[in-house]
Amino acid sequence: MPQEESLGALVEMRDQGPVRRIGLSGASPQTLAPAQELTPVFAVQNRFNLLDRSGVQVLAECEVQGILFVPYFPLAAGSATTRS
Repeated sequence: MPQEESLGALVEMRDQGPVRRIGLSGASPQTLAPAQELTPVFAVQNRFNLLDRSGVQVLAECEVQGILFVPYFPLAAGSATTRS
């Protein structure tokens, strides 16, 4: 489902009352900008930790726009975190 359709459904739910704020998961600066044109984005949840900094660009954009950034796997995961 395209982002516009998903966000459109969330905007309808927000307008009807069951949803208070809208967030994105796995966003990039290229998906955040069009989403912001459709509705205010309250939070972005992306993978971000010491080993995976792929979300640094969207983190910077969230800082500029005052959007909450929620990292998942903030302490990393997988073989890099297991003890031998």
